[in-house]
Amino acid sequence: MASEVASSTENLYAIRRQAVVGNIGYTALKYSEILGYEEPEMEDWVKFEIEMLDSSLDTLLSEESGDIVFDYPSDKIWTGKHISLKNRLEKDPTLEDRINEVLEPNNFRKYIVSADKKAPRRCIDGRPIKGWADNDKLQRRPLGPKVAGATAHAALAQRIVEDDSIKDLVKNGLTFNDDILHTIDLYIGAGIGFGIHIDDRAKDNNTGCGAIDNIGRILAKLQSPEALQQLRALTQTILGDSFDRHVVNDVIARMLFLDAINPRYMPKEGNDPKGEYIYKKTIVDNVKEAAAEHHEPVEQLEGPHNEVALMLNSVVDTTIDTDRLSHDTDGEIQVFGWDVWEVFKEAEMLFPLVGDSDAQNKAIENRLKHVTVRTILGIATAMVLTDGSLKVGLLKPS
Repeated sequence: MASEVASSTENLYAIRRQAVVGNIGYTALKYSEILGYEEPEMEDWVKFEIEMLDSSLDTLLSEESGDIVFDYPSDKIWTGKHISLKNRLEKDPTLEDRINEVLEPNNFRKYIVSADKKAPRRCIDGRPIKGWADNDKLQRRPLGPKVAGATAHAALAQRIVEDDSIKDLVKNGLTFNDDILHTIDLYIGAGIGFGIHIDDRAKDNNTGCGAIDNIGRILAKLQSPEALQQLRALTQTILGDSFDRHVVNDVIARMLFLDAINPRYMPKEGNDPKGEYIYKKTIVDNVKEAAAEHHEPVEQLEGPHNEVALMLNSVVDTTIDTDRLSHDTDGEIQVFGWDVWEVFKEAEMLFPLVGDSDAQNKAIENRLKHVTVRTILGIATAMVLTDGSLKVGLLKPS
């Protein structure tokens, strides 16, 4: 099962390695070189395949994965209580047939649409935007790629990737809120859309985005030996040939350091351990203030979580119209949509190949770090929000 996921991304995102005197350098391939054709025009992007795997999230890794056998109980790793396909099927066994009908590849194709590179990045959340059903403007708005955690996770990734940034963090007293502001400016400069969402159910100072509100719990997954081994293996499963053990070790060490200095990096009101994280109070306003005039990046989602699957999308410049899917099923059947291809494109835009060979090698190394961090954070988010019983689907070039 794991090999099927890897094969859907490794040909698209293969990053070849070559020896460089004194160290290891990396040479990236363009999409057109890997796929054998130029990036798809609008009329060509429909050339893709959809495959629903037999495994659920928590069973993707098995003895087939190699010499690592996971004996840990699933509920020690996938600790989310509120997003559970298993619980829903126990209450209503007939739901299985309705899910299979909706996710049947020939039917699900209609929800795959073109992604707008300049539109705000969307969270992988499967719930619809508030008012979508009665608002033609919302239904026709350009849809940005879906990535876990959007701007907040991008800020974490930037902090972890940049050289010596951890030292600067300690020396200069920088906080997560500072990194969010820096990342917004960085993304604007690179021409990358940014954004987050809220919802109609958030309490206290929560935003309603589980990937943002639970960053502390997400980082804490790295402290769990049960979860950490699966994080590594699932990261390799998703990245395929772009997986590098040395890079993984490096970024995990940096992530663990951030978690260790959490009280300083993500301070709470009055430095009270039981208080609210300050960044939760400011992140929405910060993104709104920085938004381009023609975009409103802070969308409000509505309704309960009814995701039944995680769809991993490696078809460049496409995304899933999760609003329409939820609407068509009266909110009963939703999916987490993760545009994995966007993480790689994002890395290319943030770390361009300029300068001499040393500078270009460094840019490629940073690209690898970026995609690795974003992938680890995305998997850890799923571990925090779900019980691992969701189905897994692949969207891949045909």
